[in-house]
Amino acid sequence: MFYKLIPAILGFYIGDYHIFKLLNNYIFHNYNDPLIMTKKHWFFGNLVSYTMLALLYMEIIGNTYFDINQYSIIYTISTIPINIIIMDTIFYFMHRLSHITFMYDNMHYFHHKFRPINSWVSRASHWVDSNLENIAFTVPFMLVPTYFPLMYIILIFTFIWGCYIHEDRLYLKNKYINDSYYHGLHHKYGRQNCNFSYYFTFWDRILGTIRER
Repeated sequence: MFYKLIPAILGFYIGDYHIFKLLNNYIFHNYNDPLIMTKKHWFFGNLVSYTMLALLYMEIIGNTYFDINQYSIIYTISTIPINIIIMDTIFYFMHRLSHITFMYDNMHYFHHKFRPINSWVSRASHWVDSNLENIAFTVPFMLVPTYFPLMYIILIFTFIWGCYIHEDRLYLKNKYINDSYYHGLHHKYGRQNCNFSYYFTFWDRILGTIRER
C-alpha cells in the first residue's frame, strides 16, 4: 500500500500547483507569487489533506466510487451541492476557530498579513492553519459517497473559488454569496471577526458575523 500511496499524494501536489499557477497566470492575471516565500507552508499545509485524498482515491477510507453506474445520475449530481454545503459549514466553524486570539496571533495572521490581497493569497497560510481549514475540503468526501472524477472537479472548483474571493475587484453583488466583496471585508477588518464563510453567507447571517460594508 505504501508504495502506491506516495505517488498518489505526489500526484495531488503536482496537480494542485500547476492548476493553481494556471488559474493565477491565465485567468486572474496575477504574476506576483507570494508563495515563493511560503512554499514550505504550502507543502506541509496540504500534507494531511492530500494524504486523505490519496486514501480516498485508493478506496482505503470513505466511500468514493469509480463506476458511475453505482448510483443513479440524480444522486451523483446531487452530491455536488451536498458536498459544497458541508464544506461551507465546516469551513465556517474552522475559520472562526482560527480567529481565536491565540490561533490568530500565532498562525492565522500569516494569511492576513499579505496585502493587498490577490488570488495567490488564497494559498498563503501557516501550515498548521492550512491543515485545520483543509478539513473542510476533505471530510465531506468521507461522509458522502462521491464519484471520484466528480470529487476532483469539485476540488478544482474550490481552488477557483478560493482564488476568486481573494481577488478584490470582481463582485457578484449577491447578499447570499460570499464573493470577493464579502471576503475582502474579512481581510480588511481582520481581528474584528466577520464574514467567515467560504461559499455562502448564510452561516454568517444566522450567527451574527456578517458585515456588509
